Amino acid sequence: MQAEIVLLGGAKALIVGDNRLISRISLLGTPFYTEDVVSVTVSGSVGFRDTVHRIVAYLKAETCDLSDIDVRIDQLPDFTRKVLLHLRRNTECGETITYGGLALSMGMRGYARAVGQAVKRNPVPIIIPCHRVVATTGLGGFSAGISWKEFLLRLERKMTR
Repeated sequence: MQAEIVLLGGAKALIVGDNRLISRISLLGTPFYTEDVVSVTVSGSVGFRDTVHRIVAYLKAETCDLSDIDVRIDQLPDFTRKVLLHLRRNTECGETITYGGLALSMGMRGYARAVGQAVKRNPVPIIIPCHRVVATTGLGGFSAGISWKEFLLRLERKMTR
């Protein structure tokens, strides 16, 4: 099952899943700093469509809570899975945490780089909010590009004001 969400300006979120289980989100293009969703194309079950519409609501700054959406990350190495699940459970909408801070919160002082590599492997950005992890000297990297990271952080700040 697949979905494509197109934002104003042509940036896209491509979503792949099975029923309510999301296995991949690819963020493409450069998003404008607006929550205008231009189109949504979904093929799949009612459960998958419902899940995609929750992600659309997030991109429209209507909801920030995606914590109950099921994701498929069982194919990832144990350490990566542990980091991603900890990140998902322990960061709130609109918050940021450094790579070192995330490692420390897991009891892994000195593992900032390893945590960064694990976060980089996140197959479901937005749902597992890797955009909330920043470097001590700035935003740090993001698999979809820094413009997506800035967009998602700004979107969440708007929702938590």
